[in-house]
Amino acid sequence: MAAVRTPAGELFDIMKRWGGISHRDLALRVLSNRTLANGVSPASRANDRVWLSRYVVHAPVETLQTAYFADYGESAVKVASVLRSRAKRAFTNQQIIDEVCGPAGVSMERALSECGQDTSLFRNVLGRLGTVDGLTESQRAEVALTLLVAAGCSADATQAASYTIDYIRSLHGAEVVTPSAPTGSAGQEMAEAAERLADVATMGLLRIVDGYVVGAPFWLAAEPGAETVVGALAEQEGSLRDVGVDVSGRHARIWRGDDGVWYVEGLESRNGTMLVDGATRERMVVEPPADEREGWQSAPVPFRPGDELVFAANTRFVAVAGVAK
Repeated sequence: MAAVRTPAGELFDIMKRWGGISHRDLALRVLSNRTLANGVSPASRANDRVWLSRYVVHAPVETLQTAYFADYGESAVKVASVLRSRAKRAFTNQQIIDEVCGPAGVSMERALSECGQDTSLFRNVLGRLGTVDGLTESQRAEVALTLLVAAGCSADATQAASYTIDYIRSLHGAEVVTPSAPTGSAGQEMAEAAERLADVATMGLLRIVDGYVVGAPFWLAAEPGAETVVGALAEQEGSLRDVGVDVSGRHARIWRGDDGVWYVEGLESRNGTMLVDGATRERMVVEPPADEREGWQSAPVPFRPGDELVFAANTRFVAVAGVAK
């Protein structure tokens, strides 16, 4: 059985294979200069190949010491500088972006997934790096590398994505935004709200892609006062992030009311939410797209098993009753 590739190992391998940066040179840029309890800094051990391999590059995820690493954003800037200044083949900013948002990002997501990580937030941030407005191409390349470095050094997909979102916001005053939905994707309101529903204690959502069910049900939070946030960049535990590229970071929320009815409500998403009645196939607008929202007043919309929820253009789920396992 092949050994599981660690995120740190993937980071070092990507930079050596694609970027031409040796393990030692990368270690000098991502390891911390802070002196630890043993009296030495991690960066001072970059020349110790055995230590670097055992405690960083090939260290099991559960033993990797995050204290070994410098600030992820600062490290990414240093790595970008090396890539741009290579004597034989210097990389352009666009080449860096293309690699991180392409093959390198895919292989890093695979490594995170093999370690049991939920990679949906990482994948969604990766897919939106090209939509961050107000950044130069140089800054965009450094932001992309920040996500890759943070994932490799933290071995935590959600932490890496959250760090990158905060990094973009705090350092550049920018936001990761949602792309526009394809033209003509929005439906129109066709029916009044559905009648109050029978009590369903446990509700799940099944993803539908091209008419086929994909994966297992995502079970919604049913505890009193709890809610499930649907969104590509939703950071709270229990969020539904398995969504398309045009779904907003925090797109909608779903909860079970005190009356036992399940409700969905928009969170000022860019591309809107639609409810399709499972029995009549009639459509109800939960929240229209942002450019059609003038005069719109948001209100919770009830739904029941068999109904479909369509977030943005094509992210479709069918509601199912059952028992979460």
